[in-house]
This record gives sequence, structure tokens and C-alpha cells, in this order.
Amino acid sequence: MILALPTLALLAITIVTSSLTGITKNIFTKDVSQSTLGTWFYVLFQSIACTVLIPILSGGFGKISAYSVLTGILFGAVCCGQVITLLKALPLGPFSYSMVIVSLATLIPTLSGPFFGETITLSQGFGIVLMVLCVVFSTDKKKEDESRKANAKWLIWCLVSTVLNGMIGVLQKVHQASPHKDELPIFLVSSFIFSIILCGVMVAVEHKRSPVKEPIPFTKKGVLIPLLGGITLAFPHAINLHLAGIMPAAVMFPLVNICPLMLTTLIAATVFRERLSVRRWIGFAIGVVSTLFVSGTVSF
Repeated sequence: MILALPTLALLAITIVTSSLTGITKNIFTKDVSQSTLGTWFYVLFQSIACTVLIPILSGGFGKISAYSVLTGILFGAVCCGQVITLLKALPLGPFSYSMVIVSLATLIPTLSGPFFGETITLSQGFGIVLMVLCVVFSTDKKKEDESRKANAKWLIWCLVSTVLNGMIGVLQKVHQASPHKDELPIFLVSSFIFSIILCGVMVAVEHKRSPVKEPIPFTKKGVLIPLLGGITLAFPHAINLHLAGIMPAAVMFPLVNICPLMLTTLIAATVFRERLSVRRWIGFAIGVVSTLFVSGTVSF
């Protein structure tokens, strides 16, 4: 069972697979579909892959309780709600600012530690501030932002999406702080089954109301890419939920959220030969320093 590996190995796996998940989504958007229907189709098959793989990674279903099933469904609803509200926000305002605001949701579970009896040191607090700067500097202002001005409706959808994104981490912590923490598989499977049902409905709805009857991307590439994304997503979901029960929130959440952002930046520059701006390199450097402080490697 993969969750029996040392914590450092689990952190490395979740950082790498989280980055790969983002890459598969970018490939799907570029080569298959950029539409809302395409997004729901991607999440649908991603969820199917996760539902199959999670019990394998966890060594079976283990114990099952109503608590884990119900909180799992709530977790799935929050995850889907975050996708819906983000999709509502993106067409209404600046893309880069939207992603910065939603990414800062990491602060919500990070600062939830004291509610679970954990403490945040001064050095970790400094690292968390640097983490915020890393997110801000890691996102470039896109050209399309010029035609998408910030407005109240956009801001509301962004803030709701941010809160829901933050609640994902909080719910992970809540479940792992409960007497049912060993029921990780059924918690996650319940959430992904909910996602499968909702995404299936949303694909049908988006297809029906499309003015030109946009085709559902049920092609070899359209299915294989999200399935691959689901395989990579299953690892961080299982590992992050497990780590939420054994690591302080102020350490775990910044590491599993900021390090994939940094790794994706590095992959973009080295593998895909993207020309990164000075701003993004500054964000990368700040991210490295923030990780050292948050993890306790450097302190004062």
C-alpha cells in the first residue's frame, strides 16, 4: 500500500503527480476542448479513473461508516462546486487575477491548524507570507485580460470559488482528525461517485443547451487524456488526505500546493521550452525560500 511509504516519499509523489495532473488538463484544453462541456467531460472521466484507482492505492475499501460516506459526498459536492464557480468567474474577469485569488485559498486550510490544536511558528508564518507572494508573482498578466475588466459579479464568483477551494483542505483535515480517519478509501470513493453523477448530468445539460449542439468529445484522445489525469490525480487525493492526519496544516498545505506550482514552472521552462518572464522566475525563487521556512528547514 502506497500510504505506508515514508512521509518524505509521499510528499515527493504528491508534488510530482499534482504537477502531471495540471499538465494533462492543459493538454486536454489545447488538443481536445476549451469549452465548459469539455471541462465537465474531462472531470467526469478523471473521476471515473480516481474511483477505480483509490481503493487500489489504499489497499482496499477497509472500514465503511455513514460518517465517511456522508462527509465524502459533502467533499465531492464542494469540489464540484469549486469547479462550477470557477467556470462562472473566468469568462467575467481577468484570467490571471482569477487564478491568483483562487490559488490563495491555500491560506484557509493552512491557517486552520490552531482549530485542530496545532501551532504556527513565527518562521512558518513568514514562510506563509512568502507563499502568497509566490502565487502572485507566478501568474503573468495575459493579453486577454485587457478585454476582461474586473467587476462585482466576477469578484463574487471568484471569492466563492476561493472559499470552496479552501474548504477542500479543511474537510480533509476534519475527516482525518475524526475517529474515522482510517476510512480514507470510502471517503474519497463516495466523493468521486458524487462527482461522476453530477458531471454526467452537466455534460448532458451543456450539450443540450449549446446553440450549435457542441459535440461531446467522446474520442480516443478525449477519453484517454482525462483518464490519465485521473490516474495522476488519485495519488495526491489519497496521499494529501493521509498527510492531513499526520502533518501540521501550516506545513502540509503550503508544501502540497506551492511545490507543484514551482515544479510546473520548472517543467514549462525545461521540458516544454517556454520562455518564462522575469516575474515568474521571481515567483519561483520566492517559492523556494517560502518552502524552506514553512518546512522548518530554515527558521529564526
